[in-house]
Amino acid sequence: MKIKTKLQIVAILPVLFFLAASAIQFVMSSKIEGHSKKEDIASDVYMATSDLISLTYEYGITSGERARIQWNGQYKNLEAHLNEMVALFEMPAEKNMLEDIRRNHKDAGRRFSELEGFDAEKKSERTTGTFLGVRNNMVNSLILELQEILPMADKLHDISHAEAGRLGRYSNIVTGFLSFMLILCIPPILLIIVKRITSPLDQLHNGMRIIASGDLQHRVSVDSKDEIGSLTIGFNEMAGRLREITVSRDELSGEIEERIQTEKALHMANAYNRSLIEASLDPLVTIGPDGRITDVNAATQEATGYSEEELINNDFSKYFSDPEKAAAGYRKVFIDGFVRDYELQLRHRDGHTIPVLYNASVFRNEAGEVTGVFAAARDITERKKIEEEIGKLNQELEQRVSMRTADLQKTGIKLQESQRALMNIVEDLNQKTEELERANRALEAVNRELEAFSYSVSHDLRAPLRAIDGFSQAVLEDYGKKLGGEGGDYLRRIRAASQRMGHLIDDILNLSRLGRFEMFIEDVDLSFLARTIAGELQGAHPDRSVEVVVQEGVRARGDARLLRIALENLLDNAWKFSGRNSCPKIEFGCLPEGGRDLYFVRDNGVGFDMAYSDKLFSPFQRLHSAQDFPGTGIGLATVWRIITRHKGRIWTESGPGRGATFYFTL
Repeated sequence: MKIKTKLQIVAILPVLFFLAASAIQFVMSSKIEGHSKKEDIASDVYMATSDLISLTYEYGITSGERARIQWNGQYKNLEAHLNEMVALFEMPAEKNMLEDIRRNHKDAGRRFSELEGFDAEKKSERTTGTFLGVRNNMVNSLILELQEILPMADKLHDISHAEAGRLGRYSNIVTGFLSFMLILCIPPILLIIVKRITSPLDQLHNGMRIIASGDLQHRVSVDSKDEIGSLTIGFNEMAGRLREITVSRDELSGEIEERIQTEKALHMANAYNRSLIEASLDPLVTIGPDGRITDVNAATQEATGYSEEELINNDFSKYFSDPEKAAAGYRKVFIDGFVRDYELQLRHRDGHTIPVLYNASVFRNEAGEVTGVFAAARDITERKKIEEEIGKLNQELEQRVSMRTADLQKTGIKLQESQRALMNIVEDLNQKTEELERANRALEAVNRELEAFSYSVSHDLRAPLRAIDGFSQAVLEDYGKKLGGEGGDYLRRIRAASQRMGHLIDDILNLSRLGRFEMFIEDVDLSFLARTIAGELQGAHPDRSVEVVVQEGVRARGDARLLRIALENLLDNAWKFSGRNSCPKIEFGCLPEGGRDLYFVRDNGVGFDMAYSDKLFSPFQRLHSAQDFPGTGIGLATVWRIITRHKGRIWTESGPGRGATFYFTL
């Protein structure tokens, strides 16, 4: 294998690893996007079903044409969502659940058609008790059919969200593994290739030295099939020819010609050797008998900071921090013929030094006379650092052992008493552990019951509230003129109260569901979320002009969906409570605090008395009246729960008329 091919292999390996990691990331991103789409369409089915239930209540109350048309339109919308789900949900459990939803959807359409036919057929009997009883049963059956869809749609949503999170974690693990393998494999491969290049060079150099000393029968044996192997073959052929030249004086003219050819080949070999020497990463020099440098490679120039012209014909020892030791080193080579692992400090032109190990040997002319020294340096800076670190660690270990021995001697006297006390503590801990396990099991049961209760209450309360709202609207539309201004006002108050109650139920349900969400931790651009929410608030209140200042580049690690809900509640509060200021201003940003980020939302609104700040994050606790500032009292409790799930904390600073600032960490 050619040297160029070996180097190309080292260069291609990182590219292959990168392409593999990119392909895996692309595949995983596509799958995660598919599951996100499934999650969105499951949410759409849930919302469309909830709207159908609301329209069923309205049609059951009013029997109006508008409610019937809206019901049929929403039914087709739900059918379109279900048709789209067929191509997306492919797992057996998902398909079974989807089949159940489609069956309930079809049965609901059939029941509503039966209800329409019953209304048309019994139009003349609408006021009779029998008609109303049968019709109410049909409406209730239809509502029950639709309500069965809600938990299944919610389950499909949770399954898709969990699968997307799992794929994201799997993608990160595979990418990390490929990166680790890249870091693990490249250095050994590079070391092997460099060794396969330098080892044949050393063999060739030694063979050249032996042949140059006069032993023309010697042949260089290099097991290499690259350029060095070709060079070795040519060199051995050259040596054979030289030996043939000396066999007979009768062939002197031929010998002279062959010598000329040999010199040309030797010149080419020297030129090739020169290119290989220049490719070395270690500083290489040749030194004459007088201690002056005769040749250097590019690595030597880089290590010393001097050019080739400045180095040639200068004393070798002057480029070291200890010139006498350097001079003694090359004199030792001339005496012994070589030196191994001779440690020196190479001095750079700018003054800094590099610890190196020098290995050197003499080279001779054709007469066998020593004409100079060939020396190679190896940078051992990293090895020195490791040795110093090991020395420090050994010293620290000895100190710790001494301190630990002293501590053990001091505590040995108290060991027996401590053992008896420990046995008592272990017994107490075992009892406490059993009590804690029983308490945990009881708490899990209570949480399951509380979740079921919240779900049941939220859905059971919606029916009478919609009935109150629907009947109030029907009375206003049919008998508004007969009731007069005061009666109409009472009914409008009843409708407003029922709608507030509906919003409160939604907030309670959302608050209870926060603990069930599986968090998908990722890098979140909070500045982008804040700007988006501020734009939505401005779009919802075009009549207000509010200055919103969002700090750029604020990022955090967390669940993007939960963090958006938290920011929506905080910015909505700031928007609401700054409404009475003639120049309202809202700020969002981040401050450094003790090595971590401190996020804040600030407004110049009405503020509040800090004496009541402990009530802010509890459900239904309000510091202002609902008439002045409408709301359900759930928003800050929701924010507190989200921040707590992110292992952070939230607090506020405020005063009456001085606005409010909410700080939180993650």
